[in-house]
Amino acid sequence: MKQFIAIAILIWSSAAAASGGGGGGGGAVNGAHNYYPLNPPFVVNLRDGDRLRFMQAAIQVMTYDTAVIAALEKHSAPIRNAILLLLSDQSVSVMHDVKKRTEIQHEVLLAVQEVLDKYAGISNAGRVEDAEGHSHPSGVQELYFTDLVVQ
Repeated sequence: MKQFIAIAILIWSSAAAASGGGGGGGGAVNGAHNYYPLNPPFVVNLRDGDRLRFMQAAIQVMTYDTAVIAALEKHSAPIRNAILLLLSDQSVSVMHDVKKRTEIQHEVLLAVQEVLDKYAGISNAGRVEDAEGHSHPSGVQELYFTDLVVQ
């Protein structure tokens, strides 16, 4: 029984470390795929005729530049505001359509990039080098809906 508990604890701690432990860029490295969760998840009301509906979306972004992670934390208020405004302007039918949802995902990415450019001077046109001297794009490169609930 003690071995089972020890194995369970080891598996749980490994899973927590692999998921980033809920924090930010603890192991961030320039030139690597750094994934950063925009916590807490976003909760917005959605249009659906006269019915009250809502959506909860967990979002993560990917960057090669560790400076972006600090900028995401520092400028979380305007970033969250831009995302909330975009998401709350949607309807239930739009969020149920995969093609349209992908378009919304791209719009949210552009909004995050615009906020970082405006407030932190971080542009996707910039470059960052890794430890081996390879050049990678700066800024936020990808945005993912890692959890999406519409009710």
